[in-house]
Amino acid sequence: MSEKKKKRKKHRAVLPYITKPLTYLLISLVIVIPLALILLNYSVNLVHKAQPSFAFSISDIQLNDSAYVKSDVKSGTVKRPGLSAGDKVGELSCNGAGFSCNVYYGKNRISLKRGAGMTTDVLPGDRGVCEMYGERANAFKAVKNLKVGDTLTLDTSWGSFVYSVSAVQVSEQPPEDTMPQSLLLVCAADDTVYSNLNEEKLYVLADIESGPQLEEVQE
Repeated sequence: MSEKKKKRKKHRAVLPYITKPLTYLLISLVIVIPLALILLNYSVNLVHKAQPSFAFSISDIQLNDSAYVKSDVKSGTVKRPGLSAGDKVGELSCNGAGFSCNVYYGKNRISLKRGAGMTTDVLPGDRGVCEMYGERANAFKAVKNLKVGDTLTLDTSWGSFVYSVSAVQVSEQPPEDTMPQSLLLVCAADDTVYSNLNEEKLYVLADIESGPQLEEVQE
C-alpha cells in the first residue's frame, strides 16, 4: 500500500471521532439549548403567576389590607399616618395604560407578591421622591405601557394624589428629578428569565400635580 493511501485511510478512521461530537454540538446549539431556555422561561413565568396564591410562612410579614381606608382629601395639610410594615397604604392606577395595583408599606418579598412595595423614606405628600418597587410578572406587569404625559392616580389612607409621568427609561440609574415631590416606579427592564438580577431597570418618574401635604416632622 502506498504512503498516500495509508494517510487517507488513517484520516478516514479519525474523521468519525471529530464529526460526531461536532454534530451533537450543533444539535445542542440549534435545538436543545433554545428548547431548554424556552422551558425555563415558561417555568419562571408559571411560578410568578402562582406566587400570589402561595401561603405565608410563619416567619413572613403578614399583609394588613384592613389598615387601608381611602381618603378623598385632595389638598391642604394632613396628619402624618402611623404605618407598620405590611400595611396597605393605597391603590395606584393609570386607566390609559391599563395599570392598577395595591401599594403596601415596605419593600419586601411579601409586599411584592401582592402589589407594589413602597420604601419608607419618603411618603406621598412629603418633599422628595417616593419610591415604589414591583415585580414585572405581577403587580407591575402593565408598567411597560406607561408613557410620558400619562396620569397616575394614587389613592392613600391620608389623601388622593395625582402625578404626571415625566420620564420612562431603561438604565442602570434612575432619571434625575428637580421637582419638589415625585413618584418613582422601579421594576425589571424586561420579562426574560432572571431579568430582576440585571443592573438595568425600568424607571418611570412622575411629578406631582395635586394632593395634600403631610405635616412637617418636628425635630
